[in-house]
Amino acid sequence: MQHHDQTPDAGAPRLPREEELLPMLEELYGGFAEAEEALSAIRKGEVDAFLVSTDEGEKVYTLKTAEHPYRVLIEQMREGAAILSPEGTILYGNASFARLLNLPLEQVMGESIFAFIPSDGEEEFRRMMAADDPAGSSGESTLRVQGEAAVPAYLSLKPLQMDGLQAFSLVAMDLTEQKQAEEAQKRANCELEVRQVTLEAQNLQLREAYAALEATEEKYSDLYEFAPIGYFTLDPKGEILETNLAGAALLGRERGRLIGARFGFFVEPDHLQAFNEFLTRVMESGKTEACEVRVLQWDMLTHREGESAWVLLEGRRAAEDGGRRRLRVAATDISRQVRAAERALGESEEKYRLLFENSLDGILLTEPDGTILAANPAACRMLGRTEEEIRQSGRSGIVDTEDRRLRLALEEGARTGRAYSELTFIRKDGSRFDAEISSAFYMSRDGRIQTSMIVRDITVRKRMEKELKHKRELFQGIVDTIPVLITIYDPDLRSFRFNAELRRVLGWSEEDAADDDFMARIYPDPEDRAQAAEFMQSLEPGWREFRSTAKDGSTVEISWANILLSDGTQVGVGIDVRERKRAEEAIRRRTDELIRQTQHLEAAENEANLYLDIMTHDIRNANNVSFMYAELIVDLADGNLSAYAERLHESIRQSTEILNNVATIRRIQQDPGTLVPVNLDAVIREEAGNVPGVLVRYDGRRVEVRADGLLPAVLANLLGNAAKFGGPGVEIAIHVEERDGEVLVSVEDTGPGVPDEVKESIFQRFERGRAAGKGEGLGLFICRTVVARYGGRIWADDRVPGQPMEGAAFRFTLPKVV
Repeated sequence: MQHHDQTPDAGAPRLPREEELLPMLEELYGGFAEAEEALSAIRKGEVDAFLVSTDEGEKVYTLKTAEHPYRVLIEQMREGAAILSPEGTILYGNASFARLLNLPLEQVMGESIFAFIPSDGEEEFRRMMAADDPAGSSGESTLRVQGEAAVPAYLSLKPLQMDGLQAFSLVAMDLTEQKQAEEAQKRANCELEVRQVTLEAQNLQLREAYAALEATEEKYSDLYEFAPIGYFTLDPKGEILETNLAGAALLGRERGRLIGARFGFFVEPDHLQAFNEFLTRVMESGKTEACEVRVLQWDMLTHREGESAWVLLEGRRAAEDGGRRRLRVAATDISRQVRAAERALGESEEKYRLLFENSLDGILLTEPDGTILAANPAACRMLGRTEEEIRQSGRSGIVDTEDRRLRLALEEGARTGRAYSELTFIRKDGSRFDAEISSAFYMSRDGRIQTSMIVRDITVRKRMEKELKHKRELFQGIVDTIPVLITIYDPDLRSFRFNAELRRVLGWSEEDAADDDFMARIYPDPEDRAQAAEFMQSLEPGWREFRSTAKDGSTVEISWANILLSDGTQVGVGIDVRERKRAEEAIRRRTDELIRQTQHLEAAENEANLYLDIMTHDIRNANNVSFMYAELIVDLADGNLSAYAERLHESIRQSTEILNNVATIRRIQQDPGTLVPVNLDAVIREEAGNVPGVLVRYDGRRVEVRADGLLPAVLANLLGNAAKFGGPGVEIAIHVEERDGEVLVSVEDTGPGVPDEVKESIFQRFERGRAAGKGEGLGLFICRTVVARYGGRIWADDRVPGQPMEGAAFRFTLPKVV
């Protein structure tokens, strides 16, 4: 503080004497104490209301203490919700609205809604805003979304009054899925039209084919004559009544000489019986019959028997001609196929031998009496024996004959020719293992019945089955104890399985669900039943609420979701939402009540602010007068009176500082916080010049930061603290650095520093860390609040690292204007 010597002016009014100043001092000090006590009570929240005497009588002014919990309901909406100013500025938006725009909420707030409306839809949106309809207006539009194409949306806009000001409430619903469904329907219609055109084309082709068939019948005789397959018409005894050229060539005779001859004359004697049986089957069955025979081909050049050929005969009884029974036979030379089959049989035998030798499963060739004829290498490894040792051991040496499953397998094999079972096998070392066997009986070439047995070690599978059984039991235990309704159902909605919670909530059992009309019992209303069935069969994702009827006739509201397991099992998961519904209703009623209370509180807040403005103005005026008189007393008084005057002067200064801080805090709360480019260098130089009697060094750096009119308050508080707590001869230095898109400002002093244990707490409200009992503890709190408002950080540090007593350094960051 600076002192100024003043020379008394002879024309100035007479100053009061010492004995007159003491009563005046006591009166001023008492009034100041009452004002300071009132401000302290307001600041600490100890006062809820004031009683003020006015010309109209005494009035009660209450303070605002409530929050706005009704916003919670808005934040939980699925649809995007926002409040717009008449110019289109987004004053408020919920989380769903920010997700719809694919932007963080802080980037959405304060932005113009027209930044997200495409240019071709802006005129229509302005028309909606200009419509003078209290019910609002709505319609489909699109929204520009960050990093994505335009998103279709259904927008509902409605006028809204907020504190007497005009605004708009906007609800936006994402129509992406709906549009995709409509597009899919269009594609399906197009595909249907294409299929219709295709069917018409196919119909035309059928008509053309029918016409071609009629034409083909005319050529039947030519096709019959020149067909590559021999066709014969025979009587029941095998006499050839008719044949084509291929048939005559097959038998090696002229066609005229074949008519009237017996077809059996050309069949080899060993196959003649099979041929005669073929004729009998054809005449008796009336169906197509077939047989393979060898026929003797006649060499028409040498007039001798030629080579024999394999022929496939396929015959069917024909319509009687004049009472004469006939059959038609197609004869195909299959000699090449038979020879190829014989070669393939040899190759197949070789393949089966390789398969037998290289199979990973054990293979045993046995006889019904238990004799083992052969064993492949896998069986030898599995049993720990050589093939010769296995043959010598026989069935009783490698299988536990006490296993009752052995007798059942032998009986099944004798009855059906096949057997499948699990048996206990014995290794050479005496150890036992479970194996799965599959055996089949076959006839050997010499006519003996033998068995092919495949043996597979299932020890690992048994262990896995045991583990799986344990997991199933664990899963079933969870399903039966979890407080969620679970049902497993088939796609036809005719078979249901329930867990314990579903049986408890709805009272239905699985025996009840076996009724074919169960869906009608649980959903009596046909419309509800149709919607529930469609939802369950569609397996669409998400949750849907349905009103289900319990066994006792009560209605239970349940939210259901569908799950399709990898094996095709369909599972329904439900949650009883009755408690939630009751809670939502209670919340709605509570919200309505809070809205009414908020309206009363806002009115009370306005009155309280008015009273606070009046009181602050009057106290500041009183302080100004008191400060003037206090300076006069300090200049004129000496001794104890001078000390009292100094204390009075300091108290008035602190009172003025409190008023300034309170005004700053109110400004922080009421100012919307619009950040603009600010010349940081000019602000520092201005505030550095407002610290009298202290040396302030500043290195000077021209840089612009994003801030507002409250930035000088930060520097004023930091410089004032350094001057106040630094002690006599304190020096202050200000440094500015640019780094990583932000600006670091450091205010350092050579005072006593800040202890480590209070470096965090001194930024809290009413905390005093550097000099206990000095200041009201609001300065650093204001600094932290303002810096955070700009998106920066502030902290206390040591001027000399690790040496707190060498002075303090208060550092804060600000966003740099790029």
